[in-house]
Amino acid sequence: MKKRIVLWSGIGIVFLAAITAGSYVQNIGVKNIKLMYALHATDKTIVLMDQGLNGTVNYLTRAKNPAELVKQKMNKEGWSYTEQEGAGYFFEKDRQRCIVTVRQWNHSYFILSVEKNLVDLAG
Repeated sequence: MKKRIVLWSGIGIVFLAAITAGSYVQNIGVKNIKLMYALHATDKTIVLMDQGLNGTVNYLTRAKNPAELVKQKMNKEGWSYTEQEGAGYFFEKDRQRCIVTVRQWNHSYFILSVEKNLVDLAG
């Protein structure tokens, strides 16, 4: 009798763990879990997520200070930081203006959105 209780308890725990893991993957998405893994398994600090219909490109990072990372990456690409308004960081280069928005996504991950695909932050 005790063996049955232990067996069914073990099966129940495994079932609940599988349901929880499945729910997590369903909520986040398999593609995004692969991106999270890429940030952990490689030396990359930013990975490309997707491109929106309006030309905005989204990147994923797990940097502790994503705003400073954005400023460094944009400076490396020749863009000059001009100002910040809320979550938007404004940069200028050759009479063009680029806005990069930083927002927290999942725990320690941040989404960086680049307006008009003017710069590749993952490069």
